[in-house]
Amino acid sequence: MYKTPGVQKLHRGLWVPKGDIDASTLAKAARLVLPQGVLADEWATWALVGRRLSPPSGPVRVVVPPDDFAERRDRLFVRHASLPAEDVVVIGDLAVTGGTRTAVDVLCDWKRLGRYRAIELVDALLNVGATTVADVRAVLALTSQRGVVRARELVEETEPGAESGQETRLRLIVVDGGLPRPKAQWIVTDENGIFVARCDLGYDDADLGLEYHGKEHKETLAYDWDRAGAIDVRGGARVLAFVAEHLRTPQAVVRRVRLARERQLGRSA
Repeated sequence: MYKTPGVQKLHRGLWVPKGDIDASTLAKAARLVLPQGVLADEWATWALVGRRLSPPSGPVRVVVPPDDFAERRDRLFVRHASLPAEDVVVIGDLAVTGGTRTAVDVLCDWKRLGRYRAIELVDALLNVGATTVADVRAVLALTSQRGVVRARELVEETEPGAESGQETRLRLIVVDGGLPRPKAQWIVTDENGIFVARCDLGYDDADLGLEYHGKEHKETLAYDWDRAGAIDVRGGARVLAFVAEHLRTPQAVVRRVRLARERQLGRSA
């Protein structure tokens, strides 16, 4: 059989240029082979939040009408369901489940995704205004989807103020370690109430902020605990800085935050 040079087969009858196949190409290909298909779950989240999340992996997850007998294809996971018009939005040339529908599906699918990933995805949807906690709660109260009992608990762990997946992870690590839930986008002021800084997370009672530093800080912030330390700011507040390496040792993160809280609370007593 003759093969056209420079292309590779993606689906039956669909060829793409040779090379790495990114998430955008996979999503558009799913739309071509399943014209009635609607992107769902983490794939819908990725499209709704402007693709600022890390691209989803695994098969493209698509919902098709009950009477659409889609053939099995590699790289696609097809679910049959009737979606009301209000549960579907169009972004460019992609049809995706709407924000509330996506959040509900993601939370109910927490076993597959993992708790941290499911909450990260819903945090992102909340942060861009694709849905609200109240709307997600309302749908979860009425649905009978598998996983809904746990999903009703998980929605209470979500945070509209989270601006990145690593902020979400840092918050969950701290709470899972038995510490109080920190406030998102915590504002630091000086003794005169004048704005000094804004942290990813923080505690009012302890004047303690928690900040996740991403790739842009790699060259300036050390990865070891001693040098990444705490930064004193005006007004008596203290800010702990974390990078990706730290989040790989959750117990050490919790220990550091707990000790800093104790010191700060003791100083203000």
